[in-house]
Amino acid sequence: MQTGLSRLTFLAPVLSILIVGAFSGAALGQSDSPDEIAERQMEVDLQAAAQWMLEQPEPVRQAAGLLLQQKSESSSSQTTDNPEALQARIADLLDQSDDPLTLALLATVCHQAGIQNRCLDLGLDEAIIEHDQGNAISLSYLFPGSSERFENALLSTRKVDDYLFPIAEIWDRALEEFLDVGTDTERHMLASFGASAIVNAVSIPGYSGLRGSCEDEIGESALALACVRAFELANHSSNNLLLRLVGLGLAKERALVAGDEALADQIETEQQNLQSRIHCIYQEIPESHWSESNEFTSNWIRSAASLGEVGAIEVLGKHYNVDCST
Repeated sequence: MQTGLSRLTFLAPVLSILIVGAFSGAALGQSDSPDEIAERQMEVDLQAAAQWMLEQPEPVRQAAGLLLQQKSESSSSQTTDNPEALQARIADLLDQSDDPLTLALLATVCHQAGIQNRCLDLGLDEAIIEHDQGNAISLSYLFPGSSERFENALLSTRKVDDYLFPIAEIWDRALEEFLDVGTDTERHMLASFGASAIVNAVSIPGYSGLRGSCEDEIGESALALACVRAFELANHSSNNLLLRLVGLGLAKERALVAGDEALADQIETEQQNLQSRIHCIYQEIPESHWSESNEFTSNWIRSAASLGEVGAIEVLGKHYNVDCST
C-alpha cells in the first residue's frame, strides 16, 4: 500500500526537473546526457539548499541542513570525506540544543555518514535517553544491528517515534524560504514535493537495532519487558502508519517465537485491519490532489507532522466523506 510519503515518491522525477529550472547549475560538459546534467544540477542545488540551512540560527534547521548535505554529498554511500569536521559540527549542535527533533536528525546524520561510534563518543545516545525519553528509533540509528549498548539503552525507552513527517515539514518550510516561493506555484510545488522526495531518499536503518535485539527475546527479563513496551509504544503511542505496522510486525514475530500462535493471529488481524482502512481512505482521495496541488501537499505534510499520518488521513477521510468502515 501507499502511505503519505510513499505516495509522493513518484514525484521524485518532478523534483529533478523543477529543480533544474528553478536554480542555476554548475558548469556543464557539452557531452553530458540530459539525465547526467539533471542529476548533477540537482546535487549542486541540494548542496546549496543544505548550506543555506546550515547558516540559519535555529539548531533544528542546521541539523536538517547537515542531513541534507550528507545526502547530497554521499549519495548512496554511507561515509563522509571529513568525519572529524562533521563530528565537530554535531558536537556544536549538541551544545546548542537538546530538542528531541534536533537529536533525531543528528542521529540520522550519524547513520547516513557512517560515524556512529564518533557520535556515541559525543554522548548523543545519552542525550536521546535524557531529553527524548530514550526514543528507540533515534537510538537505532546509532546502533545498526543488535548490541549490548543498544539493549542497555532500550531499557530506558519510553518513546518510539521516527519523526518522518516533522522532518518533512522542516524541509518544506525551509525550501519555501530558500526558494523564496512567494506566489510562484512551480517553486511552491518544488518545496513541498522536494521535502517529501528528500525524506524518501534518506537512508534509514530499517529498525534493525530494535528487531535484532527484540525479535527472539521472550520471558520476563528486563530486556524482554523493554521490548514489549517498545512494541506497544510503536503501535499505540505512535500515529504514523509505517511505525505502527512495524511495531505490530515485531510483536507478531515475538509471539511466534514464544509459540503463541493465537496471539500472533490476533496481531496479524489488527495489522491487516489498520492497513486496509488507511489504504481505503488513500484510494478515495482524488489522485490529482496528490500530484497537482502544491497547497494540498504542503498542508498534508504539516497536518501529518502535527497529527501523525494516521490522524491526518482520518481527517482527510472525514473531509471527503469517505466510508471505510466495512
